[in-house]
Amino acid sequence: LRLAQPHAAAPAASMDVFYSAGLDGWVKLWDLRSMQECQSFRGGHVHSAQRMRCRLSSCLRYLGVPSEDGSVCVYDVRNGQVLGTKHCHRDACVAVDLQPRSGSMVSCGFDGMVQFFRA
Repeated sequence: LRLAQPHAAAPAASMDVFYSAGLDGWVKLWDLRSMQECQSFRGGHVHSAQRMRCRLSSCLRYLGVPSEDGSVCVYDVRNGQVLGTKHCHRDACVAVDLQPRSGSMVSCGFDGMVQFFRA
């Protein structure tokens, strides 16, 4: 489980969300205040065997999700839709991180590559 890491200017209530990524292919966003699922994400990524590290944006509007097919998927947290995917690794992509100041994203995979992207 990973707690959201919002920007320092975000309200304290935004610290009450976290995501889980299951081997069934679903990534779910949870709200600790209501103890319920807020949003589910599926369709833009493949997840069936490897441990993946997703990342919520600091504004909590976007969720970057790595995929076992070597791509990175970005979901809109508000409606659960895929905003875009980018195939960037020859092997499974296992981690994504977002940098709020520069608007950039980085991914790494089992192919030994680290990829940087700019918005």
